[in-house]
Amino acid sequence: QRHEKAGRLGVFWHTQGSGKSFSMIFLARKIFRKFQGDFTFLIVTDREDLDDQIYKSFVGCGIANQDTPRAANGKDLERLLKEDHRFIFSMIHKFNQPVDLKHPYSQRDDIIVLSDEAHRSQSGKLARNMRLALPNASFIGFTGTPLFKYDHLTRRIFGTYVSKYDFKRSQEDGSTVKLIYENRGEKLGLTKLDLNDTIADRIEEAELDTDQVALLEKLLGKDYEVITAGDRLDKIAADFVEHCSARWQSGKSMLVCVDKITCARMYERILPRWNTKIAALEAELAANRAALPAISDSGQQQKASDDCAKLAQRIQWMKETLIQIIISEAQNEMRDFKKWDFDIVPHRELIKRGFDGADGKRVDVESAFKDPKHPFRVGIVCAMWLTGFDVECLTTLYIDKPMRAHTLMQAIARANRVYEGKDCGVIVDYNGMLRSLREALAQYAVDEGGEPPEVVEPIEVLLTALVEAIEFAEAHLKALGFEIATLTGSKGFQRIQALRDATNALYVSDEAKRRFEIMARHVFERFKALITERSAYQYAERHDNLEAIYKKLQERRDTSDGTDLGKQLHLIVNEAIRAQATGDDQAKGLT
Repeated sequence: QRHEKAGRLGVFWHTQGSGKSFSMIFLARKIFRKFQGDFTFLIVTDREDLDDQIYKSFVGCGIANQDTPRAANGKDLERLLKEDHRFIFSMIHKFNQPVDLKHPYSQRDDIIVLSDEAHRSQSGKLARNMRLALPNASFIGFTGTPLFKYDHLTRRIFGTYVSKYDFKRSQEDGSTVKLIYENRGEKLGLTKLDLNDTIADRIEEAELDTDQVALLEKLLGKDYEVITAGDRLDKIAADFVEHCSARWQSGKSMLVCVDKITCARMYERILPRWNTKIAALEAELAANRAALPAISDSGQQQKASDDCAKLAQRIQWMKETLIQIIISEAQNEMRDFKKWDFDIVPHRELIKRGFDGADGKRVDVESAFKDPKHPFRVGIVCAMWLTGFDVECLTTLYIDKPMRAHTLMQAIARANRVYEGKDCGVIVDYNGMLRSLREALAQYAVDEGGEPPEVVEPIEVLLTALVEAIEFAEAHLKALGFEIATLTGSKGFQRIQALRDATNALYVSDEAKRRFEIMARHVFERFKALITERSAYQYAERHDNLEAIYKKLQERRDTSDGTDLGKQLHLIVNEAIRAQATGDDQAKGLT
């Protein structure tokens, strides 16, 4: 059918974060397995980081190796395509040489081009050169965002969908986590209803780099003044510090600003407020500790003591946390930032050189942000890291930049990666982007005649999920004969006895205990995700009761007497060592 379709083999839409690289690998392996022929796969991307990422995926799966060719430049790409290779990796920018129509790079009809992010970079001069260089090749497009209904150009280039793996399916399969939407801009009184659309429209019309401040100011006029007004940024900075620090157990965060200068201005606003918040929490901790001796009820005193310990951990987390702007380098940036009394030099140095590691080695900023243990936990960006940058432990994306269509879809997908203990990604909106998102979805060719899916859900959905999780856990306890209501409002010996009854009920079987622990962890994850939402506080006591039972189970496990078992294991190991005779597989003569 390759010839019948004139080389248009179709489009794979597999939603962001669901593993497009692996889909490419599985497709290539299946073609080699099912069809006879000496196929060459040319994997084409439009960014260096994507090229690296896909290449490493192929190598990691064993389908390619360190000797698999990667085009160094245009001439090298021409040479590689004239040779016989199973896989070739290249950026589309390497098709920068004029092509002689009488002597293309290859006349072969068994070259298959796998084009990543098919909705972009596939209709300009470079793409034209690629097709002239490979006149008989077949093309498959891969994209993480669905095509527009009226995107006839992409269909003309690649054909129609041959595989769709949408947002809902990837969430149901566990390939991605759901995204929860929180409109904090509206709560702060910051958003004009049409602000996001107005600015995004004008950026799109002029086809400008949104990082160029002078051009933005000229283009946007008063709208730019509104979105970058000092008072507005002050409110966002204050809210960001409160919201981000309250979610200290949830993972890493990214704040998206309209341009580079605004990134710097937000950095200067966030840092002092961050330190002020630390001082306020330290004062609160001191007062709470001073009040502990006056609490007569032992149970209440223990809870207050635990709260103090959590507060101390939060303070330590805030003190350790590194906040950094991540922006690309530009000409005359020292001059431009100096106009705002901001010294970009130390930040540029850090972006280039990375952080000092504990072992004396430097850690680049990307690796540091991806590492859940590294204290670089808050990134302030405007364009970098919004596409093709996967950070599994990123849980919260704060957006104060007008975006539309593919750019918006790709940006919010930064928060949908799966990570241990991560129940959902949270999108915090400061400029009213939800309508733009829904309008974009309405234009996508998802299901013909069907309603466009919701990519993000309102925070009320997560609240409903929390209630369901609590009810499941409570119902499980009730089925085992324990009434959770006996813990409500209980204190002292009454609470101690109730917790003992609960753990005894769960110890009826290992299966009952394990099921409760899983249910309880779901409650904890969802409550943690709602830590800044006041409407969740009404369920705090029910959460705390389940947490108390869970902790008692852990205490019982940790304090169980394992002495006899330890002795038995020790004897088994010693016996095995004594019984081990020198065999052919043992090295001899080594000291």
